[in-house]
Amino acid sequence: MRAGEQTGRHLLLAVITTVFSGMLGLTTAVMAWELWTIPLVAAGCFSVWFLHIGKLGSGKFYENLCAGLLLLEFFFFSVHESSLFDIPAVACIVTLALFMLNKKWVLHVVKALYVLALLYHVLILRTITYDIGFRDGFRLVLGAVVALGGTALAGYWIKQRAAQRKWYDHVFAELETAGRQNAVFLSNVSHELRTPINMVIGISEVALGKELSPDIRADMTSIKLAGKRLSNQINNMMDYTEIMEGTLTPVKEDYMITSVLNDVITMTALQSNRHRLESLTLTRRCRPFLWATRRRFPMCSRFWWKTPSSSRRRAASTSASDTGWRVMASI
Repeated sequence: MRAGEQTGRHLLLAVITTVFSGMLGLTTAVMAWELWTIPLVAAGCFSVWFLHIGKLGSGKFYENLCAGLLLLEFFFFSVHESSLFDIPAVACIVTLALFMLNKKWVLHVVKALYVLALLYHVLILRTITYDIGFRDGFRLVLGAVVALGGTALAGYWIKQRAAQRKWYDHVFAELETAGRQNAVFLSNVSHELRTPINMVIGISEVALGKELSPDIRADMTSIKLAGKRLSNQINNMMDYTEIMEGTLTPVKEDYMITSVLNDVITMTALQSNRHRLESLTLTRRCRPFLWATRRRFPMCSRFWWKTPSSSRRRAASTSASDTGWRVMASI
């Protein structure tokens, strides 16, 4: 099964194969060539679309099938007397169609089939002889230059593309190595910082358990909040290192929006206290105004801040009820 490989390139290759086969069948019918080949060509197109739509077989098998069908049709077109001077044009079309596969052996097969077709015209059909006219000889030479030059140019571009892809892979490998080294560095730093931060949090909790003056208690509370916030940042660094190393396993769990809001308010409490900011209270009555404002100003945040009317300090809290919701984050 070709799971996930029904790509645009394969679709384009199937379309090109179908169009080329249709033109060959029409030419065969008009020129009265071997009409028994038309059902074979139709069967080949049907097999290509059957594999493409059904996602059967590997991608390499599908590409080789399309390439083989185009090459066989090209050789069939080339072994007729009336198609002698049209062989270079068809060879260029086949080369352009198979250029997307990035396979040099296809180009070598095209050149070999072109040379074999010319030998067939010389040895069997006798359409190329020594007494051929100057114009016909010039057309043959020009066609050979165009066909062989086109395949050589396609081979050069395939080589350049392979070298560029190799360079990209090398740069990508270097970036991955640098990312892993950065993750290791952050992991070591986070481990080194975890011990003193835990000590600061522990000492602040022990101090808060004693009788302290209001000012010292407020300072120790700020120290504890700052230590927990820094501890959360260290945990984020650890998560980043696990993501870079591919060892982090995501877990799907239920959560409460009030708990998330409480965590956000707790994290921003220390910074908000410094600027003496106070948040507005949002209820269900504010929803129409809230959504209308967000539609007019998409860059606006969900919460608007204002300067407090008083300098008193109120604790951050969140509350939710069945009849409505309310968020209070006044600092």
